[in-house]
Amino acid sequence: MTVRTLLTASVAVMAAFVGWAVVGLPLFVFPQVDEPREADVVFVLGPIRESNLAKAVELMDEGFSGTLVLSTPTNEVPELCAGAHDFEVLCFGPDPSTTQGEAQELARMAAARDWDSAMVVAMTPHISRARLLIERCFTGEMTMVSHWQPTNFALWTQQYFYQTGAYIKALATPGC
Repeated sequence: MTVRTLLTASVAVMAAFVGWAVVGLPLFVFPQVDEPREADVVFVLGPIRESNLAKAVELMDEGFSGTLVLSTPTNEVPELCAGAHDFEVLCFGPDPSTTQGEAQELARMAAARDWDSAMVVAMTPHISRARLLIERCFTGEMTMVSHWQPTNFALWTQQYFYQTGAYIKALATPGC
């Protein structure tokens, strides 16, 4: 391999990497996040962590909805699912245990309960993909609210790789 070939290959790889990073900015770092507004349900994508649980309770305490739905794909059921509250709490394990499974369950619940609006709580890098998948299943008004974003380069890198693969999968498998 000549030096010129090696240099050309290196430049091509670097250009592809920079292109991927730039394309990912509006998808993972700066997605369209909505201001919270009243909805029939606050729907929290799993897995349930301290940050999304805290955001959900904050939204409920502020009166944005009377119903909170928690997706528990890891089958770890938070205490919130078992306690008494000033609002209704529903918990479910999605099947399949993916964002698409969560979107399908939101559509089923919405049809059964006559929900016309949902406020979906997801982490910042997941917002764009979650919006894409949920819009395929849920026909009501949707608000996307972020509860967390990566705080260091390692977490952003991990989310870039994970969300890129998951986004490609979502684009390759259309439909609800």
